[in-house]
Amino acid sequence: MSGDRTTASPPDPPAHFTPSRSIHANDGLDAAKIAAIVLMTINHVLLAWPEPLSIIGYLVGRPCVAIFAFIMLARLADGPPQRAERMLARLCVWALIAQVPYYLLTSEWPLRANILVTLAIGAALIVLWQRRATTNWVLVPIVAIAIGLPFADRWLDGGAFIPIAQLLGFMVYRRSPGAALAIIVMTAAAQNLLSTPSIPVGALATLVAALLVWPSPRLAGITPRVPSWLFYAFYPAHLLAIWLLFGHYP
Repeated sequence: MSGDRTTASPPDPPAHFTPSRSIHANDGLDAAKIAAIVLMTINHVLLAWPEPLSIIGYLVGRPCVAIFAFIMLARLADGPPQRAERMLARLCVWALIAQVPYYLLTSEWPLRANILVTLAIGAALIVLWQRRATTNWVLVPIVAIAIGLPFADRWLDGGAFIPIAQLLGFMVYRRSPGAALAIIVMTAAAQNLLSTPSIPVGALATLVAALLVWPSPRLAGITPRVPSWLFYAFYPAHLLAIWLLFGHYP
């Protein structure tokens, strides 16, 4: 945008979706984050058991990726570009740490990357998009990554379309948080339908993410702030604990 031209600024998000400007304050999404962490833990524990518990665990975990992906893009949309760069760095470090217990637990080969890798790709796309005003060639890697991601779908936990949805959600969040949430949830539902067509109810279970995110800001006053490092540390720690207790998944 040139400096000699005045344009109308985009409307602010609705009040119930407006995060706090302080990165240390409760932005209204912590209730949804806590719910996703609880569901993720139940999901991973039950997957270590035989059917029908493993199927129940699979369904319980369907909303988690959508919730984590939306919270990430919402907080990055509300913050400065440096926040996205810091989050990308943290995701890369913790993704490497988590990959060891993730592989021990899943024993999947060819090697499948954990969800933090998928979220890191989304953060990388957002960082590149934020640099478009100062770097003319930035659209080239964005397009290249977006085209290449579907071919890596089988190697990414959560699915290859989630990072693309995160970028799209980030682009529209300031104008319409509801649209950003819809992009993430519908993409996650479609991803589940594509990856596990034998369990179509999994796509419906993914839609629960919207029901957990939407009322979350109304609980901000009674919800404790969840430090980002707590989730990053908890993710590999709980995977390792499950592996130590149950061994790798059947």
